[in-house]
Amino acid sequence: MLAKTATRGSQQYLIVVDNQWYYPEELPEKFKMDSVRVQVKYRVLDRLDTVFKPAPNDLLEFDFTARAIKVKKIKLLPQR
Repeated sequence: MLAKTATRGSQQYLIVVDNQWYYPEELPEKFKMDSVRVQVKYRVLDRLDTVFKPAPNDLLEFDFTARAIKVKKIKLLPQR
């Protein structure tokens, strides 16, 4: 599944596989949608990326880190 976190003027897209959140490196624009099902082949990278959440003053605020991945192949699946 592809999920999105958003702050004013910034969106971050994450891929969820078996309840594990991953931060995709260079996600193609056509997949930047909220809560869609995808099939993905990827390689886990040796780094964590920061995921932000909106703060009351609209500045970026640290939320959590997610393992970075390199997407090798991705396609949309039928939605439920």
